Amino acid sequence: MRALLKNARHDEAFELLMALNPLHHTDTPERQETFQRAPYQLHGGMHAAPMIPGRATPDGNEAAALLYAAVLEDLLGLRRIGSTIRLSPHVPADWEDFTITLQEGTSTWHISAERRTKALTLDGEVLSGSEITIADDGKIHHVHFPLA
Repeated sequence: MRALLKNARHDEAFELLMALNPLHHTDTPERQETFQRAPYQLHGGMHAAPMIPGRATPDGNEAAALLYAAVLEDLLGLRRIGSTIRLSPHVPADWEDFTITLQEGTSTWHISAERRTKALTLDGEVLSGSEITIADDGKIHHVHFPLA
């Protein structure tokens, strides 16, 4: 999935994500019986990343963590370095928007990316640049990023 996203094949990457998503393997009692894992787990052998020689294949929780990291970081483009957040999505062309909610201590950050948004805003104020700084100030914040 990450390789497809890096090569601007966003629609194909999303199709692969849907095929790998464990929720699609457990959406009926019969499929859950076949899958035999919790709905958030992947079978370790389902991921396509080459393993480092000498290391064990990840179990279902580790494989799921790798998949969800790829979704957040590569598909949705969420990058966090310290208290700085940058969003550079690589989503399918037919997506109009998406929202990520982050909890930072007692603060809640609702981060939206929308095709109709023309400028980065934080709590209604237009910001220059392409990143925001989040803090634990006990407030609820609304951030809107343009989705190209």
